[in-house]
Amino acid sequence: MFKSFFDQKTGRYCRWFAILAIFALAVAGWFGNAAAEEPPMARRAGAGFIAGNTVSPNGDITFFQATGFLMWDYDDIWWHDAPDGLRFKAEAVAGARVRPNSRLMASVGMTAMYYPGAWQTSALQPFIEGGIGVIYTDFQVDGQGLRFNFYPHIGVGTDFVMPQVPDIIWFADLRLHHWSNAGLDDDNPGVNSLAFTVGRYF
Repeated sequence: MFKSFFDQKTGRYCRWFAILAIFALAVAGWFGNAAAEEPPMARRAGAGFIAGNTVSPNGDITFFQATGFLMWDYDDIWWHDAPDGLRFKAEAVAGARVRPNSRLMASVGMTAMYYPGAWQTSALQPFIEGGIGVIYTDFQVDGQGLRFNFYPHIGVGTDFVMPQVPDIIWFADLRLHHWSNAGLDDDNPGVNSLAFTVGRYF
């Protein structure tokens, strides 16, 4: 099962991650090296745009969405101590599938973001993230039992500042999404997608 999956999907995964690698190299070349900085401030809001495509059970769904979120220091929300670079984000996302036809998609979720201190510079602040939410899709893939599903995700990204507009902090990330009903319905094939997000903080 896994062998056939990777045989069919390897080309698509390679293209997506090649795009990410090119982006990372371009950003690194643009900003150059800088002195290490502290993790970014917490308690801020942001918004961005998402472009994504499914990778399984097939690659025929393309979607575009807008996202808005609020971010806090992790231990301001939860009752236990957390590393300095750990953040908690609550986000809402809405948009549409545009291929093969137009259908609504919307989700709400929460994400833990970690900024490794050793990787921070004055221009780049990379992070890794993981979270879960619930998603509504005004469509179903073949065999999918529900339109409301659980929505876990993992991703990598970076905050960055462009020299031309140093007062604005931008972010970009690449996420692997999964949505399925966790066995609440007998039909539960699950859908996986890769999505690229770019936006800014306020």
